Amino acid sequence: MFSKPLTTIELTLQPKEQTKLTQSAGSLLQGVLMEAIEPAYASQLHLENLRPYSQYLYVDRQEHTLKWRLSSLNQEAAQRLLEPAWNLPDTFRLKQKGVTVEITQRKCCREADYDTLANTYLGGEATYRKLHFAFLTSTTFKTNGTYALYPELELLFHSLLQRWNYFSDSEVIDAPDAVQELVKNLFVGSYDLKLHPFALEGTRVQAFRGNYTVVLKNNIILRRLAALLADYAQFSGVGIKTALGMGGTQVEMELWR
Repeated sequence: MFSKPLTTIELTLQPKEQTKLTQSAGSLLQGVLMEAIEPAYASQLHLENLRPYSQYLYVDRQEHTLKWRLSSLNQEAAQRLLEPAWNLPDTFRLKQKGVTVEITQRKCCREADYDTLANTYLGGEATYRKLHFAFLTSTTFKTNGTYALYPELELLFHSLLQRWNYFSDSEVIDAPDAVQELVKNLFVGSYDLKLHPFALEGTRVQAFRGNYTVVLKNNIILRRLAALLADYAQFSGVGIKTALGMGGTQVEMELWR
């Protein structure tokens, strides 16, 4: 059904009871997902350091709807994880919340592969001036045993490049100083971030949410690499626990004029 390794689907959800579902319900939806897939594949995923998918729950402010967005990072996850998610029954139960949820709409948002994405950005004509990141769900990085409450450029792009190199079946950017060189060609143009912890299994993971704009300097190759990784963030998520609902990211790019 889904033939591309990089696939994003979106399910519009409506709780049957008068219960408000927040971003932290992403961890409960992860449980629904694990019950829907083959047990052997669920066991395999539990052993993975980097999960080949991301998923998060957010409120679409324009449509005033609750949306569950899921993305695969390889072909196996597209078939063995996204397809069962797509085929979930019209209603399902969040047992921990005691809530029945209805799926009112199913949408395939995007399908791509690593070759196409790499060629679009690294081999394309367009050059980008600004990258506007919207962290829709709580986002953080684990560094030196603590949670980072601000997306330092090196943390952000290291997270993205690590996932790209791990899952890509095409171009791999393996220069040892790639992130350091990339960060030298960027600066933060503006940000509007607020601390927003993520509730998870009785604990609160310290994190941030909001908007963050990265401005690209003159090196054309590094501008293209930054744009590639920013677009990839929309599939992979950013930071830690992206399989549990954290790090949900959408990006808008501004062309160099």
